[in-house]
Amino acid sequence: MTIKVKKYKLNNTLKEADDMKTFAKSITDDIRSLGGVNAVRVDTLENSITVDYNEGQVSSDQIQEKLKAGNYVN
Repeated sequence: MTIKVKKYKLNNTLKEADDMKTFAKSITDDIRSLGGVNAVRVDTLENSITVDYNEGQVSSDQIQEKLKAGNYVN
């Protein structure tokens, strides 16, 4: 089991979100729905999300695709 940590730069959606707490929960729930995700941290100051994941269960590409599907990244 290999645990990886990767930071993804988000669109300006955090700055535009009316309720950042709700937005952060939504994006966290979306990413955690992927099997193998251990932790998700949203940083509103850096407009980024950091994901700890088990590389044997989910890939960085799968996380990136999930972020793209939610329009969180380009």
